[in-house]
Formats: sequence, structure tokens, C-alpha cells
Amino acid sequence: MKLKTYLNAEIQRSKELAFQDPKKSFELAKEACELSKIHNLEIEEGLALFQMAYACRVMSQYSEGLNLAFRSLDIMKKNQHIKGIYKAKNIIGIIYFYFGAMTDALENFMSALSMIDEEEDFNLMSSLLNNIGEVYREAEAYVEATKYYNQALDICLRHNLNINASAIYLNLGEIAYQERHYSESNDYMQKGYALLLDENRVLELGEAETKIGRALVAQGLYDQAKVIFLSALSKLNSIENKYYLIDLLIEMAKLDQRVNHSPMRNLNEALSLASEQGLVIKEVKIYEKISSYYESKGDFAKALAYYKRFHLKQSEVEASNLSKRLEIISVEFDYYKEKRENLKFRQMTARLEREIESYNRSLESIRSQNQELLKESLYDELTKILNRRGLEKAYQELFENNSKLQLAVLIVDIDRFKGYNDTWGHVKGDSCLVRIAEEMSKNFKHAIIARYGGEEFLIIVQVDDFEKVSQLAERFRENVQTLGIQASIDEERVVTVSVGGYYGTLDKNALLSAIEVADKELYKAKDSGRNKVRISKEIHW
Repeated sequence: MKLKTYLNAEIQRSKELAFQDPKKSFELAKEACELSKIHNLEIEEGLALFQMAYACRVMSQYSEGLNLAFRSLDIMKKNQHIKGIYKAKNIIGIIYFYFGAMTDALENFMSALSMIDEEEDFNLMSSLLNNIGEVYREAEAYVEATKYYNQALDICLRHNLNINASAIYLNLGEIAYQERHYSESNDYMQKGYALLLDENRVLELGEAETKIGRALVAQGLYDQAKVIFLSALSKLNSIENKYYLIDLLIEMAKLDQRVNHSPMRNLNEALSLASEQGLVIKEVKIYEKISSYYESKGDFAKALAYYKRFHLKQSEVEASNLSKRLEIISVEFDYYKEKRENLKFRQMTARLEREIESYNRSLESIRSQNQELLKESLYDELTKILNRRGLEKAYQELFENNSKLQLAVLIVDIDRFKGYNDTWGHVKGDSCLVRIAEEMSKNFKHAIIARYGGEEFLIIVQVDDFEKVSQLAERFRENVQTLGIQASIDEERVVTVSVGGYYGTLDKNALLSAIEVADKELYKAKDSGRNKVRISKEIHW
């Protein structure tokens, strides 16, 4: 009798430590489990296994948690311990929920709900109803989700479960927010917040204030949002858990953009915290937001750089999620195989096939996106010709089978382009750049053509004599002039180009030296009146 009392006390201690110190909680429950097994105390063993599973859930060790929960469930079924059965089913449902196995999660939650009596365990009953609401909300079945949330809320309010009630109010507020009922969302959030004030729960208060501020931003109430965000910032900075602080900083960045301030200070701080904490999913979200911000500012180079980081992190998350889902399926296979439950075993096989199919689709999508990213990283977004990175790559590829080649390196500069932009604006300026690039592609069919910077372009063409290079460059210059792009409002002048170049024998390391010579020739063409071609056959390095 004394041993049972001791074991139950240890299991209770484990329960109390689950969120504060899950590792210690697990160790206490494990010691209780081993001692119970030695003395054939099956109920206590099952309760200890459940508590170990719960600690694993807090530590995000889901496959081990599922295995322990299954073992707890078996013991409780054998001993017809109803409370132990529905508690085990609840934790199994939670683990399935985290891995997107919504049907299995719902099946376990509903099964547990059918066994429970409100008066016997109103706390767990409200949690089960809330969990079922979470499944429906995740599936965007908001009517069903609201129905179960309200049932859970009713139980919480009748039994003074303020912490549970506040969480449900926040969930209802989240649904209203997703449906763009921002005023209603704010009302729910405020009710949940009021309950938390009585409990003085700093973490939960900070989370609630973040969501209230988000709803205020959506309503355009920016000054009120700023005040509530600063209050949340003070609370969340005072505790160790930085998970919700990252969410707050992201929402503060959103407010910054709404009031025409740069969001980068808050986004960079959020990114730093996410990296420190190893929160890859948060990093994905932040990289995407930074990329979108730079894109909105027209800084496409930075936007692309952050989009690539977003894509790589997203691929990392997808691979990690697949690995974890396969771990869960492996645990299920072992469990149902041992139980000789053929129907479940067939269901597991079907689910594994779906996971493999999903993985193959994801892999194909990643390959496709990688190809697009590679293309984007090598090509100029405006003119669709190579950028500097693409130019360097294409140049090196010329020498895969040759150590030296006869090449012409030409720099093309649009004459008086700044004046053209000032006269006609940047939209027409961009159009002019595109037309010049198109003309280049028509005139130099098998050449490397790149935008080298601003209104400068670079052409690398393989030809066998100097005269041919000169003829190609001169014909291109004439064809640009023939386009008849009006250069000035007051004068009958059209857009022209100047061309400077070098022709000679080059190796894979000589490009920059050739460009320097071509650049000097370009300045000579400009100085001699523009709309000229100057090409040198000598190179000095």
C-alpha cells in the first residue's frame, strides 16, 4: 500500500513538472514505471507510461511518445481502467494531430469523448472538445470547429476553468480573424485576455496581446495596436520562452509596413531569435516576409536572395516532416503487427503508400522549383538575358573542351540613357532596355549576351576573324538606330548605342582583362561623338 502511495506521488510530481521541466518529468515517470513493473502494479505502470508519453509530447519527441502511449493504452484496456483508456487515446490523438493525420486524431478524440463523463473529469472533457475543435479548424471546417469550441467553453465557464476558457476564446477569435470578422475576433480575444489577467499568466497574456494587436492592425487601429504590442513585448521579453516573442515581432513588422516604416529591424530580430532557437518553421515564414518586402521595394536582387533562403529552409522542413511522419508510421506498424489487427495493418500500408506518393510529388516540386531558382539566379529579370553571374558561368562553360579560344568581348552602352530616363520616366526606360536586349539577341545569334549593369550590356561571341567582329558590331549599331526609339521631346533624335570591344585569343581566366580593354575602347567611342564602334586587337596585362 505504501509503495502505491509513493508511486502515485511520483507520477503526480511528474505531471506537475511536465511543462516546467519535461526531462525531469520523464525521468520521474520512468523510475515509477520501472518500479511498478518490478512489483506487477499494472495500473501504476500504465499511468507512468502515460506521463512519460506526455513529457515526450512536450519535448516534441513524438514517435517515442506514441509508442509509450500505445503501451499505456494496452495496459489500461487489459485492466478495464476507463480513465486511463481515454487519457491514453487523448494523447495519441494529439500526436496524430501534430503530424497532420487528422482522421486518426479525430477517431481517437471521439473515442475518448464517448467514454468520459463530465462530472467525473470535466477538465479533460473540455480539453477533448477543444481538441476536436482544433481538428475541424485545421481542416477549415469553421462551423463544426465553433460548435465544439462552444461546448468546451460552456464546461469551462461552469467549472471555473479560466485558463482553458481563455485558450478557447483565443481559438474562437482565431476563427473570426481567418474569416475577416476582425471586430468579432477582437471581442473574443479580449474575453480570453480578461480571464488571463486574473491568473497573472505572463506567457499567455503576451500571446493574447499579440493576437489582439493583430486584429487591431487589420481594423486599421494602428495607435491602439502599437500600445498593445509594446505591452506584449515587455511581458515576452521577461521570460525565457522566445517562441511567442518571434510571432510578436513578425506582427510588429506588419504594423511597421502599414504605417510606411521599414519592417526590417523587427524581422531581423525575429530571424535571429528563430535561428538561435532552431525554429526552422519560423525561419521559413520570416524569409518569405523579407523577400516579399524587398520585392515590394523593387530590390529584386535581395528579394531573390531571401526567396532562395526561404525555399531551402522550406525544403528542409518538408524533408524533416516526412522523416517524422515515417517514424510515426513505423511505430504504428510495429504496434498493429504485434496485435495482429489486419484491418489496421492494411490501413497503415495504404497510408504509407500515400506518404511515399506525397514525398515523390514534393520531390518533383522541389526539383522544379530548384530549376526555376537556378534560372532566376542567372538571368536578368527585366530583359530576360543573362546577368553577371550567368555571364561568368556561361564564359567558363566555353572552356570545358578548350584551353584557349578566339573570342570577341563587346561592351554596349546606350547613349545618353540617363537623359532618356529623365525625359520619359523609368517605365519607358525599362521598355527601351528590353528592346535593345531583343535587338542584341537578333543580331548575335550564337553569342553570350548579358546585362552587365544599368544600361550596359556585354556580348561574347566566338568568331574566326577581326573583320567579321567589326561587321557584326557595326550592323547591330545601325539596327538599333533604325529602331527609331525617340530620345528627346524637343529634338528629332533617336536612341543610339556605343560599342567598345576586344578581339583576340582568350583563356578561362582572361575575361576581366578583356573587359577592361573593351571598356577603354567604349570610352573612346563615346569621346568621339557616341553612336560609334571601337574594337581593339591588342590586350595588355
